[in-house]
Amino acid sequence: MARIMIVDDDFSFRKLACMIFEQHGVQTLGVEDGEAALELISLEKPDLILLDIMLPGIDGYGVLKKLKQDPGARHIPVVICSTTLRGPSQVQKAMGLGAVDTIRKPIAPSQLYQRINDVLGGL
Repeated sequence: MARIMIVDDDFSFRKLACMIFEQHGVQTLGVEDGEAALELISLEKPDLILLDIMLPGIDGYGVLKKLKQDPGARHIPVVICSTTLRGPSQVQKAMGLGAVDTIRKPIAPSQLYQRINDVLGGL
């Protein structure tokens, strides 16, 4: 069973994303800030991280940078999902730091599921 960590300070989005994936039998863990995510990743070992950019404390770019420097976590695929992805420069920055995909919010639930399913090669 796949495990997805959803890191987003927007409670409504975290709840919706968790429901979308749990309906398909995926385990989820919702986290509201970057520091908590970094602490839990080594303990929880998610199969994928869905990461917002605008977070309290350390932002999503900082989280991604730290993850890719950590030998125990650098293999975990990270998909940036944010309203701040407004142009090619933000997408290039995310991909340059090691994200495997980017999604601009808002996104339809079915599209979110399909994009993550594609990244993981099937949920």
